[in-house]
Amino acid sequence: MFHSKKIFFLLIVLFLFIKSGDLIPAEENKELFLHILTIDGHANSIRQASGVAVSSDGEIFVTDILNSNVKVFDKNGKFLYKFGKKGTAEGDFILPYDILINNKNRIFVSDLSSYQIQVFDKNGKYIFKFGKYGNGIGEMNLPFGISIDSKDNVFIVDIENNCVLKYNELGQFIKQFGRQGTLEGQFLQPTDITNGKDDEILVTELMNSRVQIFDKEGNFLSKFGQAGSQQGDFSHPKGIAVDSKGRIFVSDTGNGRVQVFDNKGAFLGVINGSSDGRVKMKSPAKIIFYFKNH
Repeated sequence: MFHSKKIFFLLIVLFLFIKSGDLIPAEENKELFLHILTIDGHANSIRQASGVAVSSDGEIFVTDILNSNVKVFDKNGKFLYKFGKKGTAEGDFILPYDILINNKNRIFVSDLSSYQIQVFDKNGKYIFKFGKYGNGIGEMNLPFGISIDSKDNVFIVDIENNCVLKYNELGQFIKQFGRQGTLEGQFLQPTDITNGKDDEILVTELMNSRVQIFDKEGNFLSKFGQAGSQQGDFSHPKGIAVDSKGRIFVSDTGNGRVQVFDNKGAFLGVINGSSDGRVKMKSPAKIIFYFKNH
């Protein structure tokens, strides 16, 4: 049972605080700042975090998949408010999974069981939703990771339909690409997605244990990674993010580490905990960046 004065940290959510311009050495993590979000409180504790986003003013939004809501904290982990509850009405959730905040401070939340994306304002007030269940073009079966490009287009990986769907910021369907398989441009349970330089699209795959890179139109460019435990290998990767220098960070969940690559997929280094040794990764999942100016 949770106790009101006990401190909890989110094992599933990884926050990387990196100095702009730093490099990640392959053998050591001296320039890495690993921040573990702590939550103090009983009523507002998190049962299972799955997605995280940071607003322009530093507030931290966490999807709590088992409590069917979104909780909001300040940069130090102090609870501010929450929105959503279990249900099927507008603004309700069943299994909220991933979350993002666009350039206009609109909040997008994917829900695994309602097969849709809900959109809220910066205070958690419901605005609209989009998406419908199905296996056809523009339909969702199990929407997982979500991301946005520089034009606020929304990208969703569907782990069951094995595809990427693209919508505009108003929720209007634009296109989709990918299908089940192991070849280039095909997917086996895509789990997360992010947008890099020139709005390139990067996707992690749970069962293919790799990362694929596409141009902004969804055309295949390259891939890297394979199943294994050596440098550059993956075991069920779940999260991906690109920093301001174009470096690619991948949550190598099954191997209990985050691996770092250049923008072409060449291995740069590995992160498996905090530099002081106090925190060791177990099953890292979601990665986000918050850049501190020093």
